[in-house]
Amino acid sequence: MHINGIKEWAIIEVQGVLEFQPRDMKQLLGNLIWVGNTAYLIITHNILEGKEVQLENPLVVLSRGTDSDMNQTVAAIIRRKIIFKTRPKPLAFHASKFAL
Repeated sequence: MHINGIKEWAIIEVQGVLEFQPRDMKQLLGNLIWVGNTAYLIITHNILEGKEVQLENPLVVLSRGTDSDMNQTVAAIIRRKIIFKTRPKPLAFHASKFAL
């Protein structure tokens, strides 16, 4: 989403540790699916259930210029986060929710 030409990002918050060793930083981590107001994060054969909340204080993501340029530009603003509080569950238990 763009607001006044600035990208709007969201934070994804999970409990525990995600072990992820991408060969390429553009490698896909998982899929985020919305069903109503519930967010589902699918990573390999696991699913996490979460919800979106607004941040009390927005965050700004800055982008640095070149080494000789001391200016910074606003790359994005973060106003919300998606919280996944529960432990992952095997995907087989929830497959019917996503049937086409």
